Amino acid sequence: MLTWNASDYGGIKLLIPRSQDVFRPSIALLNTMGERDLFKEDEAPVRVHPDGGVTWLPGSIFHTACKLDLTNYPFDEQTCKLDMIAMDFEPDMLQFVAIMETAGQLFYLENGEWEIKSSKMSAEIIDVGDSPMSSIVVSFTLRRKPEFLVISVLLPIVFLSLLNLLVFLIPVDSGEKISFGITVLLAMSVFLSITSQMLPKSSETMPKMIRYIFCLLIISLLTVVDSIIIVKLHHMEEKDEHASPNTEPTAFSTWIPKILASNGSQASPSPYDLGPRHGDGESSSRSTSPVVEERVTRKVKANRYKMIGKYIDLVSLLLFGLVWVAVTVEFLISSGAKI
Repeated sequence: MLTWNASDYGGIKLLIPRSQDVFRPSIALLNTMGERDLFKEDEAPVRVHPDGGVTWLPGSIFHTACKLDLTNYPFDEQTCKLDMIAMDFEPDMLQFVAIMETAGQLFYLENGEWEIKSSKMSAEIIDVGDSPMSSIVVSFTLRRKPEFLVISVLLPIVFLSLLNLLVFLIPVDSGEKISFGITVLLAMSVFLSITSQMLPKSSETMPKMIRYIFCLLIISLLTVVDSIIIVKLHHMEEKDEHASPNTEPTAFSTWIPKILASNGSQASPSPYDLGPRHGDGESSSRSTSPVVEERVTRKVKANRYKMIGKYIDLVSLLLFGLVWVAVTVEFLISSGAKI
């Protein structure tokens, strides 16, 4: 009905009638979150050629639903589809044909968050309820651009977790060992909450990035607990001194040598003598008093506590460092991190 011989009409090879005067199929979008009928009020021009070919270029903003898999977030790829059907016709009356294998990108403007990795077009017969309908499916494979998220969220968390390992290099006597670890722990908790708010709520899977941050949070928590134990061991000396009896010289312990000397007996050495006494060319070896032995024992025990704390510091630095490296490498490999 729309064909003519151009030579019979003065060489006219193109007609542009009103779009309402030309047959246009009613096209609906199945996976829509907005208006289902896509082009019911579209006034895009219709171009009619002498051979009966009609070109119609409608346009619209499609609000579609897309199921997301955020397992590898922010290094994820998503596949979204546009399922368009002809609502008023059976497949034997109207059937779509995909004249291209991929979606055209002539007027595509690059997005700041996503890039189109590939696209595909196909014509299918699908069942809508009990009725088969002709449909055309346009699918896009989108790859997220992770640079912004990596720089603004992931790298600060990694640096904080690495900084948290340095808590084992802080001397206990500085008094900042525990407070430093708790500060880093709180900072990581804030970043974890920020990352959770950035994620879409429609994901059915747990992102590996959240698991990775949670593992770093656990490591940070364990380093704080470890630091508390180390500080406790370091101050075991004060606990022993408070628990030990008073060993300061008393009047009774001072009078005993004087009484023995007045009786002509050889005065026994004061319990506070730290070594042998030399006099009149004679040297006598004296055994160490019990009080001195107790002091030395406490001193050795205190030094032993401090040495244990230092060894725990060293071992913890190596152990938590290896765990941090293992967790980070596993996350990068499993999520396919490519920047």
